[in-house]
Amino acid sequence: MIALTFALGLPLAFAAASDGTDRCFDRSISNGHPVMIYRGDRKCHDFSASTTVSGLWVDEFEGQRLIPQGRTLEDAERVRRDVRSRRIWFSTDDETRWDAPAPKRGEGGSQIYRIRVTGRYALKADPAAPGGFGHFGASDGLFLADRVVSVERLGAAGR
Repeated sequence: MIALTFALGLPLAFAAASDGTDRCFDRSISNGHPVMIYRGDRKCHDFSASTTVSGLWVDEFEGQRLIPQGRTLEDAERVRRDVRSRRIWFSTDDETRWDAPAPKRGEGGSQIYRIRVTGRYALKADPAAPGGFGHFGASDGLFLADRVVSVERLGAAGR
């Protein structure tokens, strides 16, 4: 179980449920301290209809990024360097079906994969608002994978 504590307010993308309760976190006590336990992206966000994307997945330390139009290592590096490009957090969970073998993550540093995936984009109350998804809410969007059809390792990121 992962417990998260927040000293500041929650990112903009986290919303209260219609009954006024927090739909993203369960509140608990751990070692005498109040904690908030994240329920997961599927329970926390509203999503678009399912779509299939063929693009790139950049798997980095504390960073997961989907580049929907990407095809090559050069595409990934160009988008990674462009601070104006929209950051889409790539999310998988226990309900994601992997038709292709899942890569061994965390080995060999940041990696870039060509990926074909079916999933849904998270909806935001204010699509123009920056951030709100992923690690520290630094990504502008979120794509939750329902099914990973294919994964091909292209190479290391940041070469």
